[in-house]
Amino acid sequence: MNQFSEKLFSKTPIVGILRGYDKETVLSISRVFVNPGFTNLEVTKNSPNDYGIIEELVAEFEGKLNIGCGTILSIKDARKAIKVGASFIVTPIVEKKVIKYCVKKICLFFQELFHLQKFIMHGNGELKW
Repeated sequence: MNQFSEKLFSKTPIVGILRGYDKETVLSISRVFVNPGFTNLEVTKNSPNDYGIIEELVAEFEGKLNIGCGTILSIKDARKAIKVGASFIVTPIVEKKVIKYCVKKICLFFQELFHLQKFIMHGNGELKW
């Protein structure tokens, strides 16, 4: 497993999200992304060959990028992502098995929280589920 680097994350606490791109496009974008000092990249599960892309990114950018897998919906997805080297997981749902597995594997876990379609904005500026 590719270990998540707090040092890299702190350097540039922004996560680039690549959704739906093929391997060649992701690799090209990643090479440009890393040059100015960006350090955190997520490949979503709806990308063709998602796990293969993550595996290749880890081989090329280990130590330069935190590479994560997004849109994780099940323990099966989490296992595969961590197995190919994802150092963090992003999920739009709360799935206890996924959370426990990430903790066990010492893999950082992010919960997608702000899907605006799931929230209603109230007049007082308060967001409500």
